[in-house]
Amino acid sequence: MLNRIVLGFCAALVSTAVSSPSNAQRNPAAKANLYQSSLVQGVAACTTANTTQPGTEGVVGCDPVIPNDDLCKFGPKGFGKLKFKAKDDLKFQVKLRGLDPTCDGEVLCTTADLLITQDVCDSGGSCTTEPIDDLPFGATCCDVAFGKCDIRTTLTEALHPDTFVLGNRTEYTLGGVSLVRFGGDVDKPAFRAGMLVP
Repeated sequence: MLNRIVLGFCAALVSTAVSSPSNAQRNPAAKANLYQSSLVQGVAACTTANTTQPGTEGVVGCDPVIPNDDLCKFGPKGFGKLKFKAKDDLKFQVKLRGLDPTCDGEVLCTTADLLITQDVCDSGGSCTTEPIDDLPFGATCCDVAFGKCDIRTTLTEALHPDTFVLGNRTEYTLGGVSLVRFGGDVDKPAFRAGMLVP
């Protein structure tokens, strides 16, 4: 079913590309072929503050912290990371370790918020898609076993092969990148790209 959702999305994606000529010259970065991040636990945003976070700014917060997903979460020594690397295609990797045993047997799938800019559009110039929220990458799922999740694929494998033209200059503006439990709420991802300090 997920593949049918992705194929339907790809058809919609092609039709949402802006078709009007560009009014400004496109100047992409000379080099931008790597995106990598740690993964952190997805948690619910604060809606009714009942405390203040430490620091001079006095940022308000909600206590307790509420995980987005009760089944898939990190164990005491859990961690995760993801990486996109571009060459001829966009290679994609996810690695999760030390997940709570309650996640074993579940399926985690990657989604992303992004804009896609390509050259050689039907207009004759470059064009950018409308904002795409929670794009489901169909082949970027894993079956969690023994607290582990591994995903290794490429963009053309994850989406319909004809969605993007390989060799065409394409920029992916990434917003949030998440892992969502299949059958869970896409707006409440189990894991999200993020950082932990220190």
